Amino acid sequence: LQNKDKSIEDFKFSFKKMPIGGTLFDMEKLNNICRTYFSRVSADTIYNDALDYYKKYDKEFYDLMVKDKDKLVAFLNIERDSKRPRKDIATYKDIKTESAYIFNDLFYKDRNETYKDIDEKIDYDVINKYIEIYQNFDSEDEWYNQVKVLAEEMGYAPSVKMYKEDSTLYKGHIGDVCEMIRHLLTGRVKTPNLYQLLKIIGIDEFKNRVEFYKN
Repeated sequence: LQNKDKSIEDFKFSFKKMPIGGTLFDMEKLNNICRTYFSRVSADTIYNDALDYYKKYDKEFYDLMVKDKDKLVAFLNIERDSKRPRKDIATYKDIKTESAYIFNDLFYKDRNETYKDIDEKIDYDVINKYIEIYQNFDSEDEWYNQVKVLAEEMGYAPSVKMYKEDSTLYKGHIGDVCEMIRHLLTGRVKTPNLYQLLKIIGIDEFKNRVEFYKN
């Protein structure tokens, strides 16, 4: 992309020079451009710019943004500095859609909506053990190694490769354990980095959500 560091104010928009078949009339391409743009902007900038939008169009979420600023900025910052930053935000409206589960007020609002995508059986023996041994590790590698040890102790393969070699030996694999944690924590099947989300939401709230799902 050219001029990727320029802001929208640096360009004068005119329909006269805009072909009907151009990219800006193709919503899929336009959204892709927008996702790329948002992936290159700092979390603080996105937060500050989005405040005006939500203050005008969604006062409820605006209030949550102000109340839990640090939590939302931390969420927006997940994977932002990686080689392949996540591209799940194309518009300011997407911020609420993508981050809703980090806010307790929104997460508990509609149980059926919260867990609508969860159709896999949850192994509560694994989940309860995970809660029991949980440690607030400072590195993702330490956290993941703990989950691998737990998975193996509970009858799950510590790697997908081992599971594929002979699936009859295991209940599942490490990925299945992580997905169970992800499902109960967020109500989603697809999210940004799970370790970072656990740091943001916290183990105490994870416990609450496990009980919420059970009931």
